[in-house]
Amino acid sequence: MKYYGFQTRCIKLLLTGICLMIWIKPGQGKTLIILKWLVSRKKAPKCLLICPERIIENAWLAEVRKFKAFKRLKIVIIYGENKVSACHKIRKGDFHLAITTPDTFVNLWKTDRDVFSHFRQLVIDEATKYKNASGVRFKKIRFMLKAFPKIKQRICMTGSPAPNGYLQLFSMFWIVGKTAVFNGDQFERDYRNVYFRQDPHVKYVFTLMPFMRDIIDERLKKWVFQPKKSEYRKMPPLFEEEWRFDLTPKQYKLDQDMKKKKTIHVGKHTIVAANAGVASFKRLQIASGVVYKYEDPLDPGSGRVPCFIHNYKTDILEEIVDEYSGSSILVIYNYHHERDRILKRFPAGRILHKQRDFKAWNKGDIPLALGHPASMGHGLNLQFGGNIIVFYSLTPDFEYWDQVIKRLHRGTITEPVYVIYIIANNTYDERALQIIAIKQQNQRGLQQRIKSI
Repeated sequence: MKYYGFQTRCIKLLLTGICLMIWIKPGQGKTLIILKWLVSRKKAPKCLLICPERIIENAWLAEVRKFKAFKRLKIVIIYGENKVSACHKIRKGDFHLAITTPDTFVNLWKTDRDVFSHFRQLVIDEATKYKNASGVRFKKIRFMLKAFPKIKQRICMTGSPAPNGYLQLFSMFWIVGKTAVFNGDQFERDYRNVYFRQDPHVKYVFTLMPFMRDIIDERLKKWVFQPKKSEYRKMPPLFEEEWRFDLTPKQYKLDQDMKKKKTIHVGKHTIVAANAGVASFKRLQIASGVVYKYEDPLDPGSGRVPCFIHNYKTDILEEIVDEYSGSSILVIYNYHHERDRILKRFPAGRILHKQRDFKAWNKGDIPLALGHPASMGHGLNLQFGGNIIVFYSLTPDFEYWDQVIKRLHRGTITEPVYVIYIIANNTYDERALQIIAIKQQNQRGLQQRIKSI
């Protein structure tokens, strides 16, 4: 098995026992690094791996089956029906690598926390699952690392290190370096209130104070490994294009009324946004063609009614399908009403949701596939089934956008990847695209400023 130079360097670093944040683009060999490190250790590993459910099978177990060198690893899966038997094996010490999901880890901490005393290494694949320092996932893993200090070596991996800015770096780096990274243990006291300034008008908005970015970068450098740009295997180009349309004056007025008044009338329905953030997403729905009315604007779980406005995006999607006739197309939607309208226009379309769907796509058996960004990221290899992505609609979430694109533009793809956005002119569609571009620029800047160990 041949390893790239950066993979070999990273493996050697890990064999020294170092704690590390690994920033490597999706599809460029993070999984192989960890597996090779585990089998190369002089002392048998007792490693806990936490990763999204979908990539347990699609990435980790698939790589183990592919290479003979990894088959001697004793692997247990702590998930679903396997949980009880897996915990029994761990307590007996009959394992090298235990794999679980972020949510199963939280439940395990409540019911079987003694099993964590058997681990000596921790690996988190897709560390952005822990970007929220106030979230239950991070809180539980912090409790675990404090309760079981024998977990000496901690490794986090991600291809999107700062999807929504510097504020989300604290929790991921705390897992790697604990208090050594920011000289403290508390997100607000030791990080947010030290390096950021609160917006005087918006309570939950914080911006980096002058010169603090350089100080944070300097603190992160000793913990980060990332390949040099020249070390990545050369990829085919990625082309982006926008297919645009105009709303009618009456439809555009709905967009502006939602922006300014947070209230609109569609037919017999009055639709109210509880605040400016909700109004932004309502504007995305207006641009998409259907807006939801909730029985209680303050409670998204109160029941909703879809209110139809237009179907321009589905018409344009039909033009795109005709334009790229004979090619497989992956369509990304954000709302159920979008999915339903697409499937009504294209009955042969198929939602990518289960393992058999992904396999069919990679065989080229699905001409038009639909996917929601929440289920299309992290570890999925979809580059074999097609090279065209259409964003029926967007949200300002950079991580979703980035992960979706890297399902196709990754690893062994041999053709250029085409990313098409269907955009309503002068609407929040344009703003969402701008926000993504800004976040992408910020992340690239962070990666360029922090040189690898």
